[in-house]
Amino acid sequence: MTQATASSALPRVRKHYVETTRGDIAIQEAGSGPHTLVLVTLTSFASALVPPALAELALRGYRAIALDIMGYGRSDKRNTVWMVDDFADNIIEALDGLGVTPEGLVCGHFAALMGIEIAARGRPGLRGLVLDGTPIFDLERRQTLQALGSPPPMHWTEDGAHALENWRLSYSLLKQLTPGKPLAEVPSERYRQAYMALLEAKNYEPLTQDAAANFDVQARMGAIDIPTLAICSDTDWNLKHHQKVLEAIKGSTQLRLAGTHPLHDPDALRPDEYADHLHRFFGPLFASSSAASRHATA
Repeated sequence: MTQATASSALPRVRKHYVETTRGDIAIQEAGSGPHTLVLVTLTSFASALVPPALAELALRGYRAIALDIMGYGRSDKRNTVWMVDDFADNIIEALDGLGVTPEGLVCGHFAALMGIEIAARGRPGLRGLVLDGTPIFDLERRQTLQALGSPPPMHWTEDGAHALENWRLSYSLLKQLTPGKPLAEVPSERYRQAYMALLEAKNYEPLTQDAAANFDVQARMGAIDIPTLAICSDTDWNLKHHQKVLEAIKGSTQLRLAGTHPLHDPDALRPDEYADHLHRFFGPLFASSSAASRHATA
């Protein structure tokens, strides 16, 4: 499906919140199809870059939901350090609050650890998992991170120097994801949203290093028994971990994206391309499960 045909009648992306016992979670969604896909915080910039992909997935017949984990994007902030179990529990509570049983789960970067945990638990109704740019730390690396501990939120200064420091961090991350791309004189709305999402996460809450350090990701990947697609782009800083995902999850398949990720460039998003990748993976899974269900009731 080309951008021209897809963009001619894109469904509206709706925004709202769902209450949980530990705070409010920001939700964006589009479509009302029979199969539900949930996308969880695909990069450090939360779901700021995701809305166009939700509309494209809705166009392909899905109910597509994006969820910002607690502390990221427009979800409430945390005042304590959470482990991966805490985040996974909170995601499940938020989905239950929405009355949603996702058939497909798409998680990226730090949130990929939560997708791994949820899938390893054997979540009822979950038929497929996509891990997009997954950080994998072996025991030695996790022990090093444990010794370091999570850094505190960025220190605020009276002269506003913390804002400049945050800008430099945000820009350096975007430059890693989109090498060689100059900063536009007037950044796009999507770029500004990505920057604000990172600013809030870095300035207002405990960071997530402790969670990654204390999560035995390789053991939990070994417990996953649903079809899994591992995605990574050439410019993703987690590319070095990509092969470890494939080795640890039995029967997993890979999608190596040449160049910049379709959703990582705020000024040149290719949401139709990303939606096509997801549809090629989930479409046959859902079609076979629907056929099996019809056969069972015949």
